[in-house]
Amino acid sequence: MAVLVRFGEFEVDLRAGELFKEGIKIRLQQQPFRVLALLLEHPGEVVTREDLRQAIWPAGTFVEFDVGLDAAIHKLRSALGDSAESPRLVETLPRRGYRFIAAVDSAVAPEAPRTRAAAIIASIVVLAAIALVWHPWSRPKAPPLVAVLYFEARDTADAYLADGLTEDVTSLLGSVASVQVKSPGAVRRAQRASPGDAPAIARALGVHYLLDGNVRRVGSRVRVSIRLLTGATAVAAWGDVFDRKPDELLALPSVIAQAVALTVFVLAGNTMLRPLVNAINRSPLDEKTSEATYYFKLAVTPGSLAKMRDRLVERLEAAQYPVANLDVVETGDDLLEIVATLVSTAIDPKELDIVAADLQQQQGVRHATWEVSTKD
Repeated sequence: MAVLVRFGEFEVDLRAGELFKEGIKIRLQQQPFRVLALLLEHPGEVVTREDLRQAIWPAGTFVEFDVGLDAAIHKLRSALGDSAESPRLVETLPRRGYRFIAAVDSAVAPEAPRTRAAAIIASIVVLAAIALVWHPWSRPKAPPLVAVLYFEARDTADAYLADGLTEDVTSLLGSVASVQVKSPGAVRRAQRASPGDAPAIARALGVHYLLDGNVRRVGSRVRVSIRLLTGATAVAAWGDVFDRKPDELLALPSVIAQAVALTVFVLAGNTMLRPLVNAINRSPLDEKTSEATYYFKLAVTPGSLAKMRDRLVERLEAAQYPVANLDVVETGDDLLEIVATLVSTAIDPKELDIVAADLQQQQGVRHATWEVSTKD
C-alpha cells in the first residue's frame, strides 16, 4: 500500500507520484515531484545539490543540471504556494542545497472502504454489460457528448477546490468509452460567452448533456451538489448531493464520473435500465443499519421563495416528515433551490413522490424532487 506523507494542507502519495491539496490533485511534473520526494525523505535535513543530481539526473547531464534543478525547484514552490524569499516549506541554503522545514507526518494509506454508492454503481455496470450482450439494440448509436461546466464555489476561497473537482471529473469521464467529453478550454470559452445560459452553452458546444456543480462548506464538511442537465432544455435529468470531510474528497471525482457515465449511457439509449437509474437516488434504506439523510429539493423563482418555503415545510410536516434543516441555494439560472433536510425516520418513497407531484403544480415552482444519501 502507498506511503502517504502529509504536511499542512498537502498530502503526497510517494508510490503513485501524486500531490494533493485538501483532497484535490495538484499537477506536478516528474522531476519537481522527485525533488519533493527526496526532500520529504529527509525532513529538516540538508539535501545537497549533489545528492539531488545523483538521485534524479542521469549521468551525462552535468551541463544542464543547474538549469534543470533551478527550474524544478521553481515549479515545486509554485505548486506548493511557497517562495524562496519567505519559505514555509522548502528552504534554500546558498551553494549547498535545500531543506524541507515544515512538520511532516507519514502514514500508510488504508484501503478505501466500499461505499454504498460504489456498490450501486458496480451493480449497474454488471447490468449494463448484460444488457449490451443480450440487447445490443439498446446501445446508443454514437457516444453521447457531455460537457462538464466549471463548478461554482460559494466562497471565493474554495474556487481552486471547485476547479480541481471539475478538471478531475472531466479527466475521468474522458477515459470512459461510452461518452465523449468536451475539453475544459472549450467549455470555459462557452461559459464566458453565455454565462448562466445552459441551452446556449450546449448549442455552442454541440453536446447532449451538461454537468454542473456547486461547492460549499457546511461546518467542517464540504458539500458538492451536482446536476446532469439535458442540453436542449437544461432540465435536470439526474442529480445528487455529496457531503464529505476534506480528507475524503480524493475519491469523490471517481464516484461522480462513474455515476454520470452510467446515467448518460442509460439515458442516451438503454431504455431497459432507465427505471433502475431513475430509482438510484430514491431507494428507501434500512435506517437501522445505514446512516441515511433525505433531502427534498424545490427549485423556485425568487418571487415565490417565501411562499413556497412555508408551503414545503407545511406539506412535508402534514405527511409526517418533519424538517431538520432548511437551506436556500442560488442555482445560477435565475432560480433559487430550497433544500430541506428531513429528520431521520422511516421513509415511504411513494408518499414523497406524492408531495413532489403536488408541489410541482404550484405557481413559481420549476421542479420538485427528493434524494437520499448514505454514509455507511
